[in-house]
Amino acid sequence: MSLTSFVALPEVKNRLKQEYETPRIQCVQEIQISPRTQSYGLTGTAFDYLMRFWIETLNPNAETKRWVAESSVVLLEEGQLPASSALKKTARKLLKEAVTCHSDYIKTCKLNDDIISTSIQLAQLDAIYRAGYIDPNLGKVDKLIIDEMRDMLILAKEKDFTAKSYCALNPVFGEASLLVGGADADLIMDGTLIDIKTTKSGKMDMSQFHQLIGYFILNKIGGVNGKQIKINRLGIYFSRYGELVTFPAEDIENDKFPQLVKWFRKTAENTQ
Repeated sequence: MSLTSFVALPEVKNRLKQEYETPRIQCVQEIQISPRTQSYGLTGTAFDYLMRFWIETLNPNAETKRWVAESSVVLLEEGQLPASSALKKTARKLLKEAVTCHSDYIKTCKLNDDIISTSIQLAQLDAIYRAGYIDPNLGKVDKLIIDEMRDMLILAKEKDFTAKSYCALNPVFGEASLLVGGADADLIMDGTLIDIKTTKSGKMDMSQFHQLIGYFILNKIGGVNGKQIKINRLGIYFSRYGELVTFPAEDIENDKFPQLVKWFRKTAENTQ
């Protein structure tokens, strides 16, 4: 189970709806980059990787962790998923090439087809660990997705993603992450927790709001990357709009919040 799945459980969703009304938060402008394929999930995961790499170039001291795609290759190598020798060889090759391409990009900071293609291939590998899904097109890249991702990244503003003091990419929440299957957020920067979305809608919906609440609660339980981090704001970066929208954490942390944290933890433990 993932955090997304957990907060979608009827019991959890209803409790969060009871506690909070979804804020009316949306982008100011119209959508700038529309989808060019129907590979929505792949494009979303791939763009998460690409954004992570770009943010690394802006924040050389950012805290990072192992890619989920690396865990996928480990699963295949250890035989935890059925895989042919050819598939294992392909996965190893893609990961090795990705490490080299990522290193080159961090050094040069030059956006090109190679780093975008690498992000897509890592997203294909990513699905093996997260969903047990082996993409039949593993290693193959659609040029339409490359162009779409490049245009979305061009929309991103450096000022929105350059930290003054603290930046953590794909942060985990210690033992709390394990409560919901190993949850990791997209980004925490200077006290703001940010989720990156490639959705066509530029409005924060209830499920997205509940996911942010979930991350906020997990931080209260387990901290971030082994330490306590004060989160002052939460928000979503709508990559197809080039807009970052946030709201104050105090909207969540009301008088009833401590009881909600206890309930959340107990419910997660009972769901495992």
